[in-house]
Amino acid sequence: MTTPLAAGDELERLRLLVLGAQRDLHRLLCEALAPLGVTPAQAEVLGVLAPFAMGKWTPMIALGLTLAFWIMTTVVVDLRRRMVRDGKVKGQSRSYYGMQLAHFGVAVFILGVTLVKGYETERDVRMNPEDTVAVAGYTFRFDGVGEVRGPNYTAERGVVTVLRNGAPAFVLSPEKRDYGPQEQPMTEASIHTGLTRDLYVSLGEPVGGGAWTVRIYYKPFVVWIWGGCVVMALGGLLAALDRRYRVAERRRDRPEISDSGKKEGRARRRPRGTALPQGERA
Repeated sequence: MTTPLAAGDELERLRLLVLGAQRDLHRLLCEALAPLGVTPAQAEVLGVLAPFAMGKWTPMIALGLTLAFWIMTTVVVDLRRRMVRDGKVKGQSRSYYGMQLAHFGVAVFILGVTLVKGYETERDVRMNPEDTVAVAGYTFRFDGVGEVRGPNYTAERGVVTVLRNGAPAFVLSPEKRDYGPQEQPMTEASIHTGLTRDLYVSLGEPVGGGAWTVRIYYKPFVVWIWGGCVVMALGGLLAALDRRYRVAERRRDRPEISDSGKKEGRARRRPRGTALPQGERA
C-alpha cells in the first residue's frame, strides 16, 4: 500500500526536477555556443549586463534579454551546423526552416515585450502654447489647439511638433472629439510608429489660459512584438508546406483495399489460361 508523500518530499522532488532541467539546459547551451567560441557564462553575462548599457537594469529585463539572446544564438548555430558540412552548403526541408523561423520569431517577440515593459516612458504635463518637454531624446513642442469639424463630430485638435536634435522631425495632431450631447467626448491619440519606437500624444483637459494637459508616451520596440508574431506565423506556414506532410495526407485519404479486393485484382491481371494457386481456389 502506497502512502501519500509528505510536503517535504514534494519539495525535494521539485528541487531535483529544477536541477535536472538546469543541467540539461546548460549542456544544450554549451553545444550551441561552442562553434562561436562563446561560453554559456559569457552569454549569460551579456544578457545580464546589456540592460546597463541601455540605462536601466531590472531582473526581468535581464532575464528577458538573456532568453532572447539564447534562442537567437541557438537558431543561428543550429542552422550553421545543419547546413554547412565539410565546406558544402546542404539544403534542409521546409519543415526545418519553418521550425527555426518560428523559434526566431519567439525570440523577437520576447525581445519586444521585454524592452517595451522595461523602458517605456509616460509623461502627463500641463503645457501652454510654445511650451516644450523632453522625453527619451525627443523634444515635444505644444503649438496650441484649434477647432475642426468631422463628418459627425466636432473636435479640438492639438498641434505638437516633435523635434530631434533641435530640428523639427514631424507633427502629431491629437484630438478631443465630441459626437453630440448624447455621447461622452472621445480622446483620439496621435501615433508615430518607427522600427525601434512608437510615440503617442493625447490631449487631456483644458486648464485655462490656452493651456492643456498633454499625455506623452514613449514605447520602444512595439513593432517587434507584432513582427515576432508575424515571423512565428510565417514559420508555421512554411513548415506546413513541407512536401512530406502533403504525401502523408494523400496516403491517409487513399481508400483501403480489402483482401478479397486484392485477390480479385491479381486475378484480373493474370493471363488467361493460368490456373489459380492452390490457396486461392474456391
